[in-house]
Amino acid sequence: MFTPNFYPAKMLFALVVLILTIMPGWGQAAINPENKMARFLDSRLPIGFYIYLGNWRQYKDAGAHDLDNAIEEMARRGFNYLYAGGCGDTPLWANLLAGCEKHHIAVVPQLDFAYLRDPKANVEELVARAAPFIKKYKDHPALMAFSVKEEPSVAHMPALKKYYEGILREVPDAPLHLLFSNLPPLVDMEPPCSGIIGTDRYGFWWEMSGHRATPWYALKWYHSQLDNYYQSAAGREADFQAVFTASTLETIISHDGLKAALYPNTMALSADARKRFLLDPSGALSAEARDQLYHTILELAAAKNQGWEQAQDRLRFWKYYRPPVNCVRAMAWLGIMEGARSVAVWAWQPPDEKMNKFAYRSNGKTGREYINSITGWDGKGTPQLDEYSEFAGQIQRYARLIRVMTKECAPFDKKNLPLGHELAVDTEGAKSVLDVEDDDVAWQSFKVPGYSGKVIVMVNTSVGSWCNGRSPHYLSFKDVFRIDDSGNAADYIPFKEPRKLKCRIPEKETECIDLETGKLATTDSNQALTLSIIPGGGRFLFLTAKGSDEWPRFKSQFKL
Repeated sequence: MFTPNFYPAKMLFALVVLILTIMPGWGQAAINPENKMARFLDSRLPIGFYIYLGNWRQYKDAGAHDLDNAIEEMARRGFNYLYAGGCGDTPLWANLLAGCEKHHIAVVPQLDFAYLRDPKANVEELVARAAPFIKKYKDHPALMAFSVKEEPSVAHMPALKKYYEGILREVPDAPLHLLFSNLPPLVDMEPPCSGIIGTDRYGFWWEMSGHRATPWYALKWYHSQLDNYYQSAAGREADFQAVFTASTLETIISHDGLKAALYPNTMALSADARKRFLLDPSGALSAEARDQLYHTILELAAAKNQGWEQAQDRLRFWKYYRPPVNCVRAMAWLGIMEGARSVAVWAWQPPDEKMNKFAYRSNGKTGREYINSITGWDGKGTPQLDEYSEFAGQIQRYARLIRVMTKECAPFDKKNLPLGHELAVDTEGAKSVLDVEDDDVAWQSFKVPGYSGKVIVMVNTSVGSWCNGRSPHYLSFKDVFRIDDSGNAADYIPFKEPRKLKCRIPEKETECIDLETGKLATTDSNQALTLSIIPGGGRFLFLTAKGSDEWPRFKSQFKL
């Protein structure tokens, strides 16, 4: 977990991520452009959302929570994938499936009626429930995969292995999907494996240490996680999906609840509090340090700073704040850059009645988390949704290429597992094909079958400024980093102009084609070139030997 450099090194805190994620595809078959999903999606990449059927009305009516209207809006915006929680053989599921088929949206149902909740569950009973549903729907054109578990712990893995074996015994061609929220269970996973393996790692949060994840820190941390999960998925011949959130999550906590988190040795820590606030389980933090942190939090709340606010006799804080402008675009591009063949956002939800006019802030219960999704407080959308829609339209141009290219990367070191919010070890990969010196620029190289040339995906992660332009990577308790009443970074200033990025091609007699323009990039005598990328945006390049015939073939094959 992350230990901020402005606080005692032994202070270890982790906020447990409550997310759901992952995506469709089934191993190398998903790469074949002739497979069912590629045909159904017209060779596009699955880009979309998590939804939960319990939040929606069943059929089209005048209500604002209508499922049909939501599906139509997603399709209008260019999205074509849904992970659907709360599924069973019900009219609502049938309605969702019909809507997905009509609008060419691939869907992964989470089988809540056969969900592996308990590591000691009777697996054969679960198989008996799941197998008939999977047999019934697996050949439906919109059906991408099935989910019977999300975010397993290490303790779940033996039962999950038996569950998958049972499903495949009954339905040998069943496509399966699995999301991980931490790496150790994935590292320990034994065959049979799901064909799609994803990760949900959420960056824009507050930690009990007082560290508010700045945009720089959040993007850096999120990026650091992706390669670890990608390599574990690729080693199991599974497609990798990147999942992130653009939701807000506000928590109400009593003073006693805060103390219970800060002083677990002297006050009873409930299971609910343990889930949300885990402080120094080893007891290494001194009583003085606990007192200091408690009073610092009260000072932040009184100043309405770093996501804290005093509310009558209680406290409120933004556990997740809305990713600022340019950050949703950056996270989506970083996922593709690290080898994802699909992207999903948690979540698309209608307005919740208890969120109406922020009523929960006066009558909500302590210890509860109040979520507002990417659709916004009125359900009509947010700038973040518009940004993600823009990405969905841009990335499909490269879909055929992304389906077949393979990321070059360093071998995954099992000893360096990411823990909590710690920055993972940076695996540099095969970086010799390009020299990039600019800060806040991320990139990876890829192999493409049938070509000696390499594809480069580059992302501009310089997205904006905060703290009056100082833009510190880590906040001190004295820094002003306010979150407004809707969960947005109040003092953040987004960058608007494209950034000029300089890089050099070390290999002589190599030419660079910018896939956005289809034109040869101009280089000087030292093989240096300058590229322009919008804040949070990405760029595809193709490096090939001068005088080769690869570019015309490449352009034709991938319809660029």
